[in-house]
Amino acid sequence: MLVGQWDCKDRLQFLEDEYSFQCRCSGCSEVNISDLVINAFHCINPNCSGVVLDCSVVNCEKQKLKRFPTFRKGSSSESHLQVGKLSSDYIDSVAYLALQKKNRTIDADPGYCLKCGSYRDLESSCAAVDEAWIYIKRLEDSIVSREISSTIVLDALRSLHLLRTILHAYNKAIAKTEDNLAQAFSLVGDLQSARDHCKASIEILEKLYEHNQIAIGYELVKLSSIQLSLGDRNVVDNINQLDAIFLRYYGSHADTMFPNLQSLREMALKLVQ
Repeated sequence: MLVGQWDCKDRLQFLEDEYSFQCRCSGCSEVNISDLVINAFHCINPNCSGVVLDCSVVNCEKQKLKRFPTFRKGSSSESHLQVGKLSSDYIDSVAYLALQKKNRTIDADPGYCLKCGSYRDLESSCAAVDEAWIYIKRLEDSIVSREISSTIVLDALRSLHLLRTILHAYNKAIAKTEDNLAQAFSLVGDLQSARDHCKASIEILEKLYEHNQIAIGYELVKLSSIQLSLGDRNVVDNINQLDAIFLRYYGSHADTMFPNLQSLREMALKLVQ
């Protein structure tokens, strides 16, 4: 299971239920920023970038030391729980207090910010998120039916604003909402708004996945299509990035499997000539 697609507890539970397998990969044994932020709440302090976790995530992170007691062969004192070098700075920005601990484990109670220690009432926060999600679900249904009214879009925009005050900026639910709004604005012909929301969604996903992950490539296809329709010359950089991603995953067969890639390149070339 991809790190960034599900959080650690859900990945481990799925592997155990379906394959009776206890994963020991770095994605499931290290502190990863995606596992901290993917379903996290925003600190109650609007100027703090720290994450607030619920009990299920806190317990999962605390259990890592018990599941993986040693990191190197022959070592009885080295904690297996480590922080990936590439994500260490990001994790420090959202969970400073966690990284100050000797074993680099999550030593905090649910509801408390891992950067500044402020407390958020998770029960009321969850209730507010559930209410906001009602309007976002209406937007999703309207996209399927292609019957998108201005009222539905405005309600979804207000709900997105509310979610951003409650959920962490890198929470995947916000990325999903941004993507829904991008689709809705595309369908009603507001391509500038569609581009802005698509970019916002990708910016979050780049925190959850690796920069050259295939999930980012699929989203860049959407963004590039919108940019080409707008005559946005910045599309060239995005097409170069998605080319690199698809080449990484599909090699020389990328163009055969995804013929639209060549069309995107040709359209971008005409745009900048």
